[in-house]
Amino acid sequence: MVWKFELYPEEIILSERTIRQASDVIEEWLDHFPWEDTWVENNYGVPSIIIRLDCTVDEKGGLHVYEVEDRPSGIGATSRFNISFKEKLDDLRSVWPRFESIVSPHRDYCDDCEWLPPYNGNGSLVLIRSEPYEKDFHSFQRRSVSTVLTKGNKSYGVPMGLWRKIYPNELEDLENRIWEKCFALKPLQGSKCNNVMIWHPEHRKYRKMFKDGSGTTTRQRIIQTLHELKEMYIQDYIPPMLIHYQGEKRMIYRIFFGYDPRINKYQYIGGFSNVRPSLKIHGATNTLFGSIN
Repeated sequence: MVWKFELYPEEIILSERTIRQASDVIEEWLDHFPWEDTWVENNYGVPSIIIRLDCTVDEKGGLHVYEVEDRPSGIGATSRFNISFKEKLDDLRSVWPRFESIVSPHRDYCDDCEWLPPYNGNGSLVLIRSEPYEKDFHSFQRRSVSTVLTKGNKSYGVPMGLWRKIYPNELEDLENRIWEKCFALKPLQGSKCNNVMIWHPEHRKYRKMFKDGSGTTTRQRIIQTLHELKEMYIQDYIPPMLIHYQGEKRMIYRIFFGYDPRINKYQYIGGFSNVRPSLKIHGATNTLFGSIN
């Protein structure tokens, strides 16, 4: 599958304040993300050789965090259109050990081919693109430069104050006023926006406003999913940034940090913006991508 995408023409330069705030979030994340018996944990003491922060920045320069992606996608695609990002990534790769990409046959698309060689069975270190339940890949754990079993684990967000657990009875309590404000629900573990749902009290209004879909979810669907999963995390809704480009759009930032063994910390290397005509921002076919440095 070849993934074609359109570029948003505006390059965004993050302020030193924003980068500092993001670095502080990552330092706290490191204290709470679960340990896993991987090569990168045993040799560098971090969950992943490269991570991504999904966030927005408000008009006063305040950072608002959706989550920290422990094994992010989009690295290869970003290298194609963001020259500064590619240069900084190449600098880190010069001090990283060589590793190869293993991609599950169940994955629809992967852009690792843009920046990593495919695994050839020679016992090298690997970046694994599979889901935790795919047991065929568990044997690579001790050679992995990122997460395998803990991929997409969101437990770190509770002690960080990003979200809390919620159970079905809370949403069904008639005395509870939770439905009066916006919120997002996400699974305890997962990625790629799977089972991530946004509630907005004006759901019907937004469905009419966005012809391609508002990104919001009905109350019935939210309750049904929570019953199926038994427990989820609830996060205060963080509105995407409003922009005007070919009509009204919403934007979020996705910024990468690579582990630098020379200084024993994560370094900011740039990233990309996502722009969509929806309140739910992810890599869909109508998403615009822009450079962030």
